[in-house]
Amino acid sequence: MKRAQILEYAVFLAILVFLHYAEARLGVRAFALAFYFAAVYNRRNVLILSPIFLVSSAIVSPTLDSLIISACPVALALILLFVLYKARIKMRLGIMAAACALATLPRAFLETGSAREAVVTAAGIAATLVMFFVFVAAEYLVLVKRFRFPLTRGETAALAVCIALVGLGMGYAGTGDIEFYYVVAVYLIFVTASASRGAALFAGAALAAGVAVSGGAEAALYTALYALFTSLFPADYAYFGGVAGIAASAALMLAGVTEPRYLLLAMPAAATVLAIATPKKLKAFVHSLAVTDGAYSVTRTVINRNRNALALKLDRLGEGLNEMSGILSDDSRADGLPDSDEIAKEVTERCCKECLNAHECRTALGGNSTESVIGELTASAVYSGKASILDASPFLSSRCRKLHGVIAVTNEILAREKRAADLRAGADESRKLLRDQLGSLAEILISLASEVGEPLVYDNPREKRLKEELNRRLISAREIYIYGNGELSMCVKEGDAERAALAETVNAVMERRMCLADKTPTVNGMLNLTYEPMPRYRVAYGDRVVAAGEDGCGDKENVVRLSSGKVMIVLSDGMGHDAPAARNSRYAVSLIESFYKAGFEHKTVLRSVGGLLALRGKEEFNAVDIAVIDTFTGDVDIIKQGARESFIVRKGEVEVVECGSLPLGIVLGAEPVTYSTRLTPGEFLVMVTDGVIDAIGREGLTELLSGLNTVNPDDVAEAVIGNFMRLRGEDAERDDGSVIAARIF
Repeated sequence: MKRAQILEYAVFLAILVFLHYAEARLGVRAFALAFYFAAVYNRRNVLILSPIFLVSSAIVSPTLDSLIISACPVALALILLFVLYKARIKMRLGIMAAACALATLPRAFLETGSAREAVVTAAGIAATLVMFFVFVAAEYLVLVKRFRFPLTRGETAALAVCIALVGLGMGYAGTGDIEFYYVVAVYLIFVTASASRGAALFAGAALAAGVAVSGGAEAALYTALYALFTSLFPADYAYFGGVAGIAASAALMLAGVTEPRYLLLAMPAAATVLAIATPKKLKAFVHSLAVTDGAYSVTRTVINRNRNALALKLDRLGEGLNEMSGILSDDSRADGLPDSDEIAKEVTERCCKECLNAHECRTALGGNSTESVIGELTASAVYSGKASILDASPFLSSRCRKLHGVIAVTNEILAREKRAADLRAGADESRKLLRDQLGSLAEILISLASEVGEPLVYDNPREKRLKEELNRRLISAREIYIYGNGELSMCVKEGDAERAALAETVNAVMERRMCLADKTPTVNGMLNLTYEPMPRYRVAYGDRVVAAGEDGCGDKENVVRLSSGKVMIVLSDGMGHDAPAARNSRYAVSLIESFYKAGFEHKTVLRSVGGLLALRGKEEFNAVDIAVIDTFTGDVDIIKQGARESFIVRKGEVEVVECGSLPLGIVLGAEPVTYSTRLTPGEFLVMVTDGVIDAIGREGLTELLSGLNTVNPDDVAEAVIGNFMRLRGEDAERDDGSVIAARIF
């Protein structure tokens, strides 16, 4: 046996002797037996504990009756454990409590001889059961939890009864002015003061109540005084409370309020000296047991203050982005055709200024510049797109000796202006896209600012209850926050995070099924866990994709979980069925997922994705079909951008969701088609690409889906794709085919 175990059972012997002694003095047999069965229930070695129980009884009352009375509970405990072991039955609290009550019967039989004794015996049996539960909680706190977890309310009450029992037993100890009760009581008050001032008052009240039962009214008064004065001083100077208590006790003796036994004052003085000599490690350990909610209150105030500050920053940032969007809108230009007058001026400057015949031309024009007749040429060239000799006026044709040079310069300037106009148009298009993106981002930030600005309201009673329940099951949890619509956040050890007891306790306290939404590792082997209410429904889906060729597939599908219990199904049909089409479709799906996860509204998502795809400068587009399912309500939003019809199957009847908008990447600003409905368990949503519609036909799909008799969405997808492959034939122009079938359950 290890040294620690030897010490533990030596302490058990001392406690049992003390309890037997208290029973003998009080006349009620309610403590030692309860302590013994509580220790057995808390998995102490019954083969070692039983002899200790018998020895302690013999020390206090060395009689044959006492030995028989003590041996019966021991025999009962050994038989019970043997039966439970053979029957593979788990030792439960109710079974051990019944055994404890049954073990009191031999004493009742031997000691009951009159009506008064019968009443006392019955009271002892009832008190034994009460003390059994008290000792179970107290021993569990010390032996199993080892004070590593904050005390629950039940453990606090059990601790109070045990402290009172110390006062009761010590009240009978001592002779004359030598009463060791004061040493124990005052020192215990000093130690508990290290936890908090309230703890010192708590210990003092329990001790005073216990010693009062033993008949020590003066001792109860002195105990209350020591506890009161100790609580007035900080924990590091609690011994000043002892000095003040000694002075107050002496004053009461001098005033004649209490019996003048001045030698009695030496006992609390000795306890005060012991308190001064107590190691700081012990005081720090006791202080760590104190549980207060002040830190939580401060933390929550800081959290809400930080949320308000963040909301203000987000709102200002959103306003700034709106201003930037407005600036880009004001700066955009819609350039038309090049200015022919400006071109004529430049042609005149370059061709006529150094011409030897320029004077003759100006004379023929009555002294006017040749810019006017060249302007006729440039105007015609701007209109037709290119200058030619046919655009020259009769004046230029008959007099200008550099006509071919004038035409060449005109075409050069016209080409330059066209290139500049194209660049400006592209810049304006990019500016317009950037303006739209900034405006959309501003909307998100302002909406997020409004959401973050709402203060978090915490469920304090439920948090305390959850902490107590977790502590009772040996799960150390800290920073427990219950807020919003039932969201829960807490920090636990990595080993505890995987325990089934954690999820069971969370569900029981929250009074609903919860699901783990996030698990983030922190320092010292801890995990931050975030729980959300379990959605009412789950989504099952089946999908099939068939490529038209071996170069790639233009179809891309995905199912992704969004926040707030929503599931998004996205199906993209890119133009063609080769590697570029596959890449373009993959880009579209990836962008859509990212924008949706960021919280953008669907019109903003599709407008932004379409604009980005259009900027690639290639004639590539995507037909996109999106469904967002709310797993709390069953509501589904269907958003189509150039996608073909979707189908909702309700008890054999098929509802067709129409298409109608242009695909992504063709025209900027094209609005998607939206449709909202509600699914119930057993109803299907079927989404297909145009290859499937073209092969089977709308009416064929309606007939196929209405005739299916299955609740498995994978079977639905298999049936659709099987008919698609059979009907598409061997046409060289055949298309890719994809289908997703989904339902809630």
